[in-house]
Amino acid sequence: FYSFRQGIVLFVCLDVEASLFGAGSPQQEWLVRTLAGSDAAWKIVFFHEPPFSSDHSNVLVRLLLSPVFERYGVDVVLSGHAHLYERTYPIRMYASSGPGIVYLTEGGGGAVLSTIERIPESAFAEARFSYVLADVDGGRLTFQAYGLDGAVFDGIALEKAIAPTAERPAPQTSRGRPRTGVSKERQ
Repeated sequence: FYSFRQGIVLFVCLDVEASLFGAGSPQQEWLVRTLAGSDAAWKIVFFHEPPFSSDHSNVLVRLLLSPVFERYGVDVVLSGHAHLYERTYPIRMYASSGPGIVYLTEGGGGAVLSTIERIPESAFAEARFSYVLADVDGGRLTFQAYGLDGAVFDGIALEKAIAPTAERPAPQTSRGRPRTGVSKERQ
C-alpha cells in the first residue's frame, strides 16, 4: 500500500488481497493518517476487489474500509476484479453528512466477461470490454468510459468548490526530501 500526489489529487493504493486492512491493522492506521493529513482537493483510492459490484462485491472491504473513506473525504474508489464496467451512484452508508463516494469498477480489460446481477447502488453496469479515462480541471473531476470502438458509453462529472491555493500546492516533504512532480510514499 502506498500513496502519491499529482497536483491537487491524492491517490491511495491499498492491498486488500494479501495484507490485513481491518481496524487496528498497520494498513488501516496508515490509511487514516494519510487521508486525515492530506489537503488534496480530490482523494482517489484504488485496490483490486470492488466493495459494490453487480458481479461480486467484497463485503468485508465495504464494512471495514467504506466508513474510513466516508469519514476522510474520499471522492472516488476505483477497483477491478469483476470483468465488467460499473459505476455506482454516490454512496454514503456510514456517515450522516457529506457527499457520497462513487465506486467505479473497470474490469473489462480482456478476460471472459462477468454475468451481471445488478445491485441497487449501480448507476450503470455493463459487461463489455472497455477502458476509462479521467481528467481533473480544478474543481471538476470527470471519468469517461470507452468501448473498443473508441466511443464514450458512460461518464460522470464530479464538482466541488476548491480553494485557489489547492490548485497549486506548495512542495511537500517526505522523509526529509522535497517532493516534485509525482511523488510516492510507501509503507
